[in-house]
Amino acid sequence: MISPATGNALPVNYKLGEYSIQAILGQGGFGITYLARDTRLNSLVAIKEYFPSSAVSRGQDLRSKSS
Repeated sequence: MISPATGNALPVNYKLGEYSIQAILGQGGFGITYLARDTRLNSLVAIKEYFPSSAVSRGQDLRSKSS
């Protein structure tokens, strides 16, 4: 498990709707997988973000941008 944000991953404790990023589980050429907590159900979930690194990057506002 990778904990700190690396590369284009969202940072730990980032809020994504009702989800709070807890850790980065893995990264590859097509996406990033996070461990997150569903704050409504108080349960852990995995979130897969489609993020083809050859086509997009993340700006300072943490939104993805096309190349």
